Amino acid sequence: MKFPQGGTYRILCDHVWSGADGATEALSIRVTDGVVTERLPLSAVPSADASESLLDLRGLALLSPLMDTHVHVYMNPWPLAPSARVDPGSEGFSIELEAALARLREAHAAGVGLLRDLGDPFEINLAAANLTSGDSSLPRLLAAGAACFKEGRYGRFLGKPARDLSSLLDAIRDAASDPRVHLIKLIPTGIINFKKGMVTTTPQFTAEEFSPAVALAHDLGKKVAAHCSGEEGVRLAAEAGVDFIEHGYFVSRGTLDLMAKKDLVWTPTFAPVHAQWRHFDTCGWDTETRDHLRRILDAHAESLRYARSIGVRLMAGSDAGGVGISHGGGVRLELSLMQEAGIPPLDLLQMATRQGPLWTGALPARVFPACGAPADFIAVDGSVLSDVRKLSGLRLVARDGRIQEARKPLMEADANAATYGIPAARTQPVSENA
Repeated sequence: MKFPQGGTYRILCDHVWSGADGATEALSIRVTDGVVTERLPLSAVPSADASESLLDLRGLALLSPLMDTHVHVYMNPWPLAPSARVDPGSEGFSIELEAALARLREAHAAGVGLLRDLGDPFEINLAAANLTSGDSSLPRLLAAGAACFKEGRYGRFLGKPARDLSSLLDAIRDAASDPRVHLIKLIPTGIINFKKGMVTTTPQFTAEEFSPAVALAHDLGKKVAAHCSGEEGVRLAAEAGVDFIEHGYFVSRGTLDLMAKKDLVWTPTFAPVHAQWRHFDTCGWDTETRDHLRRILDAHAESLRYARSIGVRLMAGSDAGGVGISHGGGVRLELSLMQEAGIPPLDLLQMATRQGPLWTGALPARVFPACGAPADFIAVDGSVLSDVRKLSGLRLVARDGRIQEARKPLMEADANAATYGIPAARTQPVSENA
């Protein structure tokens, strides 16, 4: 199929979803210079206009592109085997930036129109975000720059260390002064010890350090996302008033109640733990660790169901760049896992197309297919409103009216994971995370 690129064209589609409710509309949509300029009922299609191209998409479903609210574009998710991985950022900045842009192109071709990068120590994410602002072959990207963690603790692959409260506050001031920085990422805890099936370390910041950091970021006009797992660390972040809880494994119902009361947003990131469970042997784990991973995922699903029941705001983020989680397929996997956990598909699609962009501050005043909205959309073969797994029927993607055929995203153990310009990892052991 040949697609119009620029100028004026008209889309005919009998299943257009605006995200407002569970109903689709049959519409005729005119696009001029990448913006929706007219929407009419399909039954009221005007007479053919020689100045317009016609794009007949009847039989497909049109909706806004997806958002992945938690990614790391500088990280290569391949290969799965620990012995073959390499520290991210090991090449020169320009090489790493080109690899990040290749991952973003893959995401765009897989129907992801907006991503939020939550930290890298080299700030490749900020350079990439700058380049995506006007390039219709790339998705839009929000970035936190380098995250902040406590010196000597977990976080060296995500950001820069702070020795004490003074240096932490200085780092937040520096980040907030950079117009490319969309939000502040703080790391109050380490990660899960998969072999033991729990978080085994205490939070790396005290309340006396963490609360002033959050308050300063807010005073400087920046929202705060907190990487945290383990009840003690999630509670610390919630009590400090962060805006976004990332991961949140082992959270208690009491802390979820607090998150609902404070109107915080939770991105539970099932995908990275699921990938380790699904490919436990390739990832270097034994069967006991596999069983820990399954138990962790099941408990996390129970927490998700409870969170939804009490009104905690939820977003879908895949932690793409983590082992086995691609920047195109990750959010689809995340949505599927959240659906398996009990979240209705309509809620998930609203989360991934309207609520995520709104809550992260990225949603424009008008969204597709409203007049005046950018012509950003995806076309899917299948009724995705009844099952998010039908996103596998993605056919077309568009940004600013420029349409291209979709590509199946790389995911987990695909043999061709080095395609789309993503460099293969060099064969050498990767150092342990701090």
